[in-house]
Amino acid sequence: MATLLSDKAYHRIYQMLVSRELKVGQKISESRLAKTLGIGSRTPVREAIHRLRNDGLLVQKANSGTFVATPNRQQVVEMYEVRLALETMLVAKAIRLMRPRQIVQLQEYVDQMHEYVRAFRQSGRECMSVSEQQAFLAADLAFHELIIDAGRNSNAAKILSDVLLRQRAFGLNSHRRDLHHVAWTWLYHARILAAIRRRDAVAARRMLRRHIQFSMREALFVIDSGGLPQQAPRKPRSNQRADRLSAPQISNKED
Repeated sequence: MATLLSDKAYHRIYQMLVSRELKVGQKISESRLAKTLGIGSRTPVREAIHRLRNDGLLVQKANSGTFVATPNRQQVVEMYEVRLALETMLVAKAIRLMRPRQIVQLQEYVDQMHEYVRAFRQSGRECMSVSEQQAFLAADLAFHELIIDAGRNSNAAKILSDVLLRQRAFGLNSHRRDLHHVAWTWLYHARILAAIRRRDAVAARRMLRRHIQFSMREALFVIDSGGLPQQAPRKPRSNQRADRLSAPQISNKED
């Protein structure tokens, strides 16, 4: 029973991190969390907090307490370096092993992302809402997880699962999700899928590498701007890549 409560607390607190109910840098209170989660004992919450500290999502500060972790620049770079090394290897392997139904599922995720981008563009707002970001990121993550699973390398999958767990928890704070960002993100996924359909491992690796590098630049842009996504106006420097200057056109068909 205690294990079930601890698991429940872990997953609920993780979702609170993902949804930004618990914000970056916020201090964590065991008693307040137990009350919020409807758990009478603080022990399962304490165990869940310990697991989340081990995951790198919470940090213990001496004489201060437990806080929601704030990833620094080096940690962000390291997470993306892992993805660049392992995901690009797995997508090449996945192309040889992937079944038609898995490709159909990838198309569904790309279509979902496309629809979210179209709806967002039509709204005329500067950035996606929290609920829109959550839906968009869910399809984005599912796309990557399917490729990782299709690559059939349990050791690489375990490492990437840890990285994606952390990136998802920091997701709503990691990027400025304006039309530029989400349109390019969708387009990279569409191009990766197109290469997978052709069973073109070289092109799939190239597109996935560009996508991950783009996402890393966008995350570092927010960190270097000194604020959360909504606080970081997009002011590209003249020496930045052209793909930072405008969003691709969003049509009814994937590229």
